[in-house]
Amino acid sequence: MNFKGANILKILVLITQVFWLGLLANNAHAQEMTIVYAQGYIPYSWEDDNGKVQGVEIDFVNEIIGKRMGIKVKHKIYPWARSQSMVKSGSADAFVTIPNDVRRQYTQVSNIPFFKTNFLLYTGMSNPKKHDLMNIKSLAELIRRDDLIHGQIVGGGWHTSHLKGVKQVHEVLNSIQILKMLDRNRVDVYIEQAPLITYEIKKIGFQDKILEINTVMDNVNWHLCIGKDSPYIKILPKLNELMASMKKDGSLEKLKEQIFRKYR
Repeated sequence: MNFKGANILKILVLITQVFWLGLLANNAHAQEMTIVYAQGYIPYSWEDDNGKVQGVEIDFVNEIIGKRMGIKVKHKIYPWARSQSMVKSGSADAFVTIPNDVRRQYTQVSNIPFFKTNFLLYTGMSNPKKHDLMNIKSLAELIRRDDLIHGQIVGGGWHTSHLKGVKQVHEVLNSIQILKMLDRNRVDVYIEQAPLITYEIKKIGFQDKILEINTVMDNVNWHLCIGKDSPYIKILPKLNELMASMKKDGSLEKLKEQIFRKYR
């Protein structure tokens, strides 16, 4: 074999190797559903000091997708904006969240939510505006208050869509940071889901520093959202059937109570 022929052979071998590596990677991806979550979103999703991903969302996925549907799942934690981008680009399969118009453009959503939660108001116990906040009865009334500084998580879909008219917003990476800012009166109000904030207040010992105002700003449903380019889009009919059955026989509500009890 001459020098030119040997080079051509090497190129063909290299192309073949690349092809098979790509095929193996695709097969591995197809055998393991990658679900991504928001970083530091305690108790819904976070990574502990040992690198273990845990939280409410993970528990629902493990029970329904893993245990009841028999699908192997890989959980990954990233900043929330990145997690959404990964599902949009097809480098991850799904996330659990509150669907909105933007997310529906690149995902398909389960018919029945994993769980529902209420959004309440939170402020610092020493905030001089707390009495005004306690008298606010609606989200529209809150938004009209131009003197309030709102805390918000970067990439938070609910806040982005519902607080468009707010004049002053301070964005941070997670809600623990917002609680600390509420305590220092660097922000005046944070609208968030009660189970999340109740857990985080207890975790960081802020029971006497944060005031929960029991005025419901909104209630939302948390669904599994699967990327339209994911091979796991095909599980949605079976998932919808399973969750309809669980809702009917009461096991979905029992599962919710069991999971949320862990994080009180």
